[in-house]
This record gives sequence, structure tokens and C-alpha cells, in this order.
Amino acid sequence: MRNYKCDAMAIGQRLKDARLSSKKGMTQLGFAEEIGVCVSNISKTEQGLRLPTIDLLFEYMNYFDKEANELLGSYGDGQNSIDSRLAKLPPEARQYLHGIFMDMIDKYPRH
Repeated sequence: MRNYKCDAMAIGQRLKDARLSSKKGMTQLGFAEEIGVCVSNISKTEQGLRLPTIDLLFEYMNYFDKEANELLGSYGDGQNSIDSRLAKLPPEARQYLHGIFMDMIDKYPRH
């Protein structure tokens, strides 16, 4: 069972980081104007004073090309999952590790 947590401050910070670290480096006002929402909605969400609406979350996802898990931090234990770590590796490293994992699975004793 996964243990998802709802931390408005952490979610707001991740949304803010996505906005600031994008190539566009937009201000809250610029982003709000670009996606057609009120700047106070962006501000309160990024400050952690409110959770993003599903519509606003989709705006962030689409605009910054980020997955919901990345923006919400819902990886269970953060971005340290095996899948997220493997995704950051070059293709040849992923293929190499895939071979090792498959070999380990094949050799795993079955009861």
C-alpha cells in the first residue's frame, strides 16, 4: 500500500520550482496571464496556502511538460523510486541494468 501525503507547502514549492526552473523562468503574473488564471490563485497555491485545483494542476503539467507525480511529489518516498532513478539514466545504462535485473529474477528461488 502506498502512503501518499498531502502537504500543501511541499506541493506549492514544487509547483513554484517548476515555474522558476523552466526555460521560460516566468513570474507568477506572467504565468497566470499565460494560462488565463488569477495571479492570486498561483500565489496562494505556490505559498502552500491552498492546494491546486485539478484544473490548475493540469495547467502546470501541460505548460511545463511535467507528470503529476513529479509536481505533487507522490512517489511514496520522494523521487527516489527505482523507476524514477532508472528513467534518469542513459539508455545503455538502463538496458544493462534491465539485463541484470532479469537475470536476478530468473535465478530467484520460487516456492
